[in-house]
Amino acid sequence: MNEPTAFVTGQLIRFVFAEGRWKGEKARSPGEPLVGKVGIIISGPVPDSHDWGDVWKVHALGRTISHWGDFMEVV
Repeated sequence: MNEPTAFVTGQLIRFVFAEGRWKGEKARSPGEPLVGKVGIIISGPVPDSHDWGDVWKVHALGRTISHWGDFMEVV
């Protein structure tokens, strides 16, 4: 499990690969269209059952989406 994320509303983020969750698991992609793209945190966090850094509302690629914090880093 990765460390909890601490984003704030209005913060710029970049979508990145997340670490593997267990030994031998490769880095996990946030989804091909999002890799390396920048977005802005709209709201969150909402806890999720997978412990993937909570779920955040993010505006990216011209739309608002929900995504896990493990796949984002502060710009």
